[in-house]
Amino acid sequence: MNTLSDEPISNEEEDILKRASFVNNLADSIISWDKEKSLVIGLYGKWGVGKTSILNLTEKKLKESKEPVEIIKFNPWGYSESDDLLNPFVNQISTQLSKNKKNRKLLSLLKRYEALLKLFPSKDSFAKTWSYVILVADVIGINLFNKFPNFIPKLKYCVLFGLALIAILLFFSDTVLKFLSIKWHEEKSLSEIKSNINKKLLSSKKMVIIIDDIDRLSAQEIRQIFRIVKNNADFKNTIYILSFDRDIVENAITIDNKLDGRSYIEKIVNVEYDITEPAQYLLKTYLLKQLEEVIDKLDKKDTICFSEENEKWSCIFQQIIDSLKTIREIKRYVNLLSFKLNQFINRKTLEINLIDYFAIEFIRFKYPDYHNFIHRNKTYFLSEKNSLSYNLRVPNSEDDKWFEKSIAEYTPYEQICLSEIIVWIFPACRYAVNSYYKILAYSTNAGEYDRKKCICSNTFFNIYFEHLTAIDETSVSQYDIDLIKENSKDYETLTRLLKDYISNNKIHNLLKLLESNIRKPEFLDAKEAEILIICLFENADEIPDTPELFSNIPFSIILQCYIILSNFDQQSSLTIFLNILQKCKNIYYPIHFLERQISEYEESSTHVFDKENFELLKNKCIQKINENKEIIITQKHFSILIEIWKMFDENSFNSFKKDFMTKEENILLLFNTMVSVGKINTGITVSHYNAFNYKCMSYFGELEEFKKIAIRIKNVPDIYEKHKLSIDLFLANYERRNSDQLPFFR
Repeated sequence: MNTLSDEPISNEEEDILKRASFVNNLADSIISWDKEKSLVIGLYGKWGVGKTSILNLTEKKLKESKEPVEIIKFNPWGYSESDDLLNPFVNQISTQLSKNKKNRKLLSLLKRYEALLKLFPSKDSFAKTWSYVILVADVIGINLFNKFPNFIPKLKYCVLFGLALIAILLFFSDTVLKFLSIKWHEEKSLSEIKSNINKKLLSSKKMVIIIDDIDRLSAQEIRQIFRIVKNNADFKNTIYILSFDRDIVENAITIDNKLDGRSYIEKIVNVEYDITEPAQYLLKTYLLKQLEEVIDKLDKKDTICFSEENEKWSCIFQQIIDSLKTIREIKRYVNLLSFKLNQFINRKTLEINLIDYFAIEFIRFKYPDYHNFIHRNKTYFLSEKNSLSYNLRVPNSEDDKWFEKSIAEYTPYEQICLSEIIVWIFPACRYAVNSYYKILAYSTNAGEYDRKKCICSNTFFNIYFEHLTAIDETSVSQYDIDLIKENSKDYETLTRLLKDYISNNKIHNLLKLLESNIRKPEFLDAKEAEILIICLFENADEIPDTPELFSNIPFSIILQCYIILSNFDQQSSLTIFLNILQKCKNIYYPIHFLERQISEYEESSTHVFDKENFELLKNKCIQKINENKEIIITQKHFSILIEIWKMFDENSFNSFKKDFMTKEENILLLFNTMVSVGKINTGITVSHYNAFNYKCMSYFGELEEFKKIAIRIKNVPDIYEKHKLSIDLFLANYERRNSDQLPFFR
């Protein structure tokens, strides 16, 4: 992972904002400035626009100049705890000048100049002195006199008076020493020292003093810096470059009606430069380059969303680049993306859609409160208007106003930015968003959102916020789908894998996510499709019902088969299905699948098989049934198989029936196999009920005759106990048999 440095640049090779021309002109102007004059330059700009980078490039340019320049950099931020910034300011100048022996006289003059400026004690020295006095008074005035309560009162007052005198002497000691040091020199006044300093400066290198990060100081410290510059701005051959955010500094200097910050700055600063936000095309080029590097390490299949959803990405990217105004903001945003991306990779599988990831992380970066709002209000963002009231615990007639209310506190520009990103990543809520792009933003089926791992998918939504690829024990992710595909070339391995998902109660979530992925034609080749369908058919009856699964399992499995085969041409589908029919141990599912294709042929717009092949397929199915007719009575879906058999080839079925009904044990088994189980799913609970298939029973004989058999069985306790459920159900509903439900799974 490459993290972009937030440090300012120091050479032209890093100058992506093309500031070289400005820097060259600034450096040339400084070098050619009249030695007889001083100059204060102000670089104004917001945080992150590149002021420090400009200063670094300017410093480098000045050092490369033929005319020697003394550059002194003073960053007051490093001394922000100091009560007096004059001392470190002069020390910084002295340190730089002391590197050249020719500056000894100038250094001596500067020190005396500083001493005169600080002739009166500072707050720091007063505070230190006072602490000494308090300490001495505490030891002598309290502890000592408490030990000797009868001490002579007059002596006590004398001691206290002496302490006060010592405190005054200590307080003014710095001033006295400075005064004595000045007295022994020929310059007796501030103006004399200043005059001599100017003479030295004229014969020395041009001195450029750079003061950066002024806007990071407290208001008191900002005022102090400008007092220092004001008091020293008239030195000859000296140029100050001050860098700060003008608004911040003006507000810090302004004191009610007594002092206007703007006027004060204008009196000190001679030349002003406004460092504006970089040109958008430069920022755009830089951001695109960095995003390309972020995704460069990923597999091509993970980045295909940028080509599949080019219009979506184009609109989202425009909002992002319009909002990121500086290189520093771009670096912070890209670093955030790059650093967190690994958290969404589950065993080499990317579990998110990159476009949605870039969009939601941008919202987190620029609008953290709204990012939290999205996370807390999943229902609003994933629900269509018609289903919103149904999904809300407390429906409201103003539900369609929820988005407008959610962005009310943002500026008009911020509202537009949020609106135009939301319509693309949450298409379901376009009805509530007042945005131009809701006309362009396309929507697709829920399965497509799952396949593309979109944030608007109920399966993937939480992953974007919780950075967990498995939200609970039954969760599945794209890794599981990739695992299924990877093992679809081997029947034994895939069978074991599906059984594991069933035993771990993950199979329902797997089927849902699998359905969205198999809709993509290139997901499976013919061999993989064959093996996967066989494994699904053979394990379908082991899958339990759950409240979340509104459709029944057989229908869901048959739908998966239909989707997979629809991805191939009709001839290929025929070949795959014939192989499935031959190899599949389960008789019911492939035959039921074919029956549905035939019965729904006219209604369907997509045909898995050519109609001309229906007879061939029917014959193959009858052949499969005849090969397994000895065990067909044991099949879970016996009644439906019988109905399909009779429909495909009644003669073959009648031949089977004639032999079947000659055995008494088969008649008893027939009662049991005619019981079907229905399901009532409320979405919270699943309840089941039993129904008897009188219609299918009638294929084997007259119902009145079966009634006589049932009554006779009821009078034989041993036999009745084994078949109690089916016999009781048959007799209890016999009179209402004409209105009885057909087999539930049909």
